[in-house]
Amino acid sequence: MGRAILAGFMFLLLIVSFILGIVTPLDRGLAEDLALSVKSFVEENIAPRKDIVDLGIFIFSHNAIRALPMLIPLVGAIWGPIVLYITGIYSNAMMITSGILGMEKLKIAISTLIIPSSLLEMISYSLLSSESIALFRYLRGKKDYYLSYTIAIAIVGISILLLAGMVEALEIRRALSTLPTTYFP
Repeated sequence: MGRAILAGFMFLLLIVSFILGIVTPLDRGLAEDLALSVKSFVEENIAPRKDIVDLGIFIFSHNAIRALPMLIPLVGAIWGPIVLYITGIYSNAMMITSGILGMEKLKIAISTLIIPSSLLEMISYSLLSSESIALFRYLRGKKDYYLSYTIAIAIVGISILLLAGMVEALEIRRALSTLPTTYFP
């Protein structure tokens, strides 16, 4: 039961971290630089991948690189919120350069969090980063820890992240087919 409560707490902490990134004041020049880096990343890594499975695996790999440190004892509980804060900063930059400001940014941020791929990523990150605390407790000699739980939670967390990558690939393909080419600054 303790792990479930901890994962729920981490889920809320990750949401708060993302929202903090969204509302962090950014200089217009920095926002433009960050948005340009997102545009370049999309043009170089997302747009050329026509095969949906290839795109899904790419997204999974990209997210897994950020997620695996979340399993490091105690560090993962700090790393998870940092990753979501940075994600919020980049989202913030994209909105600023698109002319979306004020409360409209929060509405978009909240709607982003309920997209299926975002929910799946948050669940995965919550499981992995909260497990880092369980691992830390184990290293401190707590008797209520079972390594088999950590292995199972890691497998489930990574599997959810793979599913999130595939779902996100579908979402991106759909969005790119309907967005005007001038969407990115």
